[in-house]
Amino acid sequence: MTKFIFVLIILIFSSANAEVINCVGANTKEWNNCIGSKKYEDGIYNGKFINGKKDGYGEIIYNDGLIIKGWFSNDLMNGQIQVIYDNGNKQQGYFKNGEYQNIGFNIDEVNNILSKNFEISGFRFQDSLLNYFDEDFILKNARFDFYEYKKDKKYYLIGLNNPKYTRDFQQIIFTLKKNDKTYKIHGISGKVFFIENINDCKKLEKKISKIISKNYKYKDKDRVIIDTWDEIDKKSFYSGTNLVLKTNEVISSFCYNWSKETGKSDNYKLSFFTKDLSDWIEN
Repeated sequence: MTKFIFVLIILIFSSANAEVINCVGANTKEWNNCIGSKKYEDGIYNGKFINGKKDGYGEIIYNDGLIIKGWFSNDLMNGQIQVIYDNGNKQQGYFKNGEYQNIGFNIDEVNNILSKNFEISGFRFQDSLLNYFDEDFILKNARFDFYEYKKDKKYYLIGLNNPKYTRDFQQIIFTLKKNDKTYKIHGISGKVFFIENINDCKKLEKKISKIISKNYKYKDKDRVIIDTWDEIDKKSFYSGTNLVLKTNEVISSFCYNWSKETGKSDNYKLSFFTKDLSDWIEN
């Protein structure tokens, strides 16, 4: 198994969503839809198997202490992958059929989606999340403590990395209101991660910012370019566009260039927010 080198990142969300039985029997080729451990020459894999192959969420622990966690399909890395080094450093990348992907979606498809709907990867902004998942799944993946800097815990997050759900993007983040049993989607974001390729991130941001500016009626447009992010570490920066629509919803399209000191990855993020959520985050 090959080892991969990634840009330093803190992975915010990771979740294994399936409840399956433990694998039984010595013949690993017969393991199907089960959780098991399989030894290799240079390490061990712990995770889900389908038809004897790594398929689903799992982790590889190498003999030298390196750990790879993430999503596999047909024995190959497919989706979000996290690497944890023996010194505790963490890095992240996105893979398709075992190969790293700089950009996780087709810009023409995104153009088509943004021209018609307030949606990301098939999830429609301000829908009920119950239209897509049951309540147990929502609560299992909820992060009620994410906005730890906010005294008012009005909102919480749900993050998904599984390519089954993320589709055009590499991570989908929902923001829901606490104690709202309708589970209305007050915010939805799609992320694409970049590894040592911030120029592609900037190009993508400009393309999508142009698309949303063209296809949505807005009353306020704010083009933001921050060369140094002083409150973080004076080494990170971001650039992008905020649109306040005539219906008061907010669309943001941003590229984030994080320094290694922050422990975060460079990424592009497209977001839809209700005005109330946008004000709450800013304030």
